[in-house]
Amino acid sequence: MENNLLPLSKSWVIRMLFLDMIYGEKSGYQAIGYIQAQDKKYLSDDILAALDCAQNYIKGSHVYDVRNAGTVCRFLVYIMEGKRYELHMGEQLQRRIKKWPDNLSSLSVAELLKLGTSQYASAALLLGAEPTENLHPKCLLAVEARKIYLENGGKWIPRYDEVIIGQLENFLYKKEIKNPMAEDYCYLCAFNLITHDEGRKRWPELATHESNRLKVMEEICVNFDKHIDVPDDHRVVMAVALRQTSLSLPVQVSNKECVAKSWPQFWAWLEENT
Repeated sequence: MENNLLPLSKSWVIRMLFLDMIYGEKSGYQAIGYIQAQDKKYLSDDILAALDCAQNYIKGSHVYDVRNAGTVCRFLVYIMEGKRYELHMGEQLQRRIKKWPDNLSSLSVAELLKLGTSQYASAALLLGAEPTENLHPKCLLAVEARKIYLENGGKWIPRYDEVIIGQLENFLYKKEIKNPMAEDYCYLCAFNLITHDEGRKRWPELATHESNRLKVMEEICVNFDKHIDVPDDHRVVMAVALRQTSLSLPVQVSNKECVAKSWPQFWAWLEENT
């Protein structure tokens, strides 16, 4: 699928930016330089937060505003443990993260994975921790990113958002979403491709994202032919908008602007491709 409106993978970009923070002094900060040169209107809020943190890190200005990017926040907290820094978070993230565990760097990858999120373990893997068996997919991505980064001397390797592209291929061409991830749940639920019970069983962590996605999707997947008030959650908004469009209904959903967290050009893409 080719379209200049498609988003870069924020999971991949954030990992590459943090690898540049860690190893970029020798490799020339190529990932940071590439993202700096992009038109900011095409970059998600999470990528912009990671870029700001990376720039401050390499300048030695250890004041970080992670906005509402949970991944950026946890990666930063992990690599900065024991160092002096100032951290700022958006209101939404403050509601989600009340505190973080002590002595993170002393925990093994297996122990980090027991904390209810894969993000601390992913940060450890970016720093070279030994992988364990049966890693979370996002941890596997961290292992892959580090391997590619080091093998290529820090060269920027672009990657687009495979989760979003998979959903769009299903939306446009009915192509099956193989090996769905937690980020697919809202879309799968909106299009009746997964049951609520299966979602709760497979991805219980969805209860603590930008919204309780398990509860929210169960409540709104009843009637799409009216205006739907949804929480400030990009995945929910995009899923509802795509479902209403597929039913030839006008898009009626609140909090439209929150899609900028992962895909700021979503509405432009939807207008151009439907």
